[in-house]
Amino acid sequence: MTAVFNDLREGVFASISDRTVTAVLTAEGFGVLTPMPDALAICDELDIEVTHALPEGSALVPGSEILRFRGRPESIARAEERLIGVLAKPSGIAGATRAFVDRAAGRIRIVSGAWKKLPMAHKHMLRGAITAGGGEIRIADNPFVYLDKNFAAMLGGPVQTLDAVAHLPEHRKVIQLVESGAALAESACRAVEAGADTVFVDTGRRADAVTVSTALREKGLRSRVEIAFADAPLVDMSIDVLEITTDGQQ
Repeated sequence: MTAVFNDLREGVFASISDRTVTAVLTAEGFGVLTPMPDALAICDELDIEVTHALPEGSALVPGSEILRFRGRPESIARAEERLIGVLAKPSGIAGATRAFVDRAAGRIRIVSGAWKKLPMAHKHMLRGAITAGGGEIRIADNPFVYLDKNFAAMLGGPVQTLDAVAHLPEHRKVIQLVESGAALAESACRAVEAGADTVFVDTGRRADAVTVSTALREKGLRSRVEIAFADAPLVDMSIDVLEITTDGQQ
């Protein structure tokens, strides 16, 4: 009679199922270890005994021993794919974030809001990785209101957009600006005069951030506002307002 197994690995390891295997998970690159609570939960689920574990947030270099554990052969085989799957990508993101934070040396805040543009299933992972690397996941502390470029397009400009949220004095006002050159500088100054707390230069051009800062200083407005700048390395995408019509118009 042929044995029936629920998983192919049960049959593969049937002849050595009574043995205990000791294994080690080792880093092969640089990063910041996260999320260790999830990794330890996987070990517990697979009935694996952990004899050594690096703490959450540990700096990783090639050769770092992340986990040492032991269990049945089938469990060790399952652990290989699941542990690497839960740790490798987040630890790499956290390491990249830590590198930016270290380079900033407290002069600027490192914030990653790009997690919002990922599938829902990935958001928890990415938020945790950014935090583990010392970065922030929001452009401003709560409570704040984020005024998208399309808000300004629909309302008629930055001043009108800020007027629309003037009834929220306890909220910081963050407004996204995407123009270039003189138009960008003018929009930034008008936005600050209208009550913006943060002007977000979302063009990807560093020169634009300098242009805005210079214009604000010349008008004595620089001390009243934060400047945020985005230079994301992903294939960014956006939605832009093309036309506005009243009800009944085509």
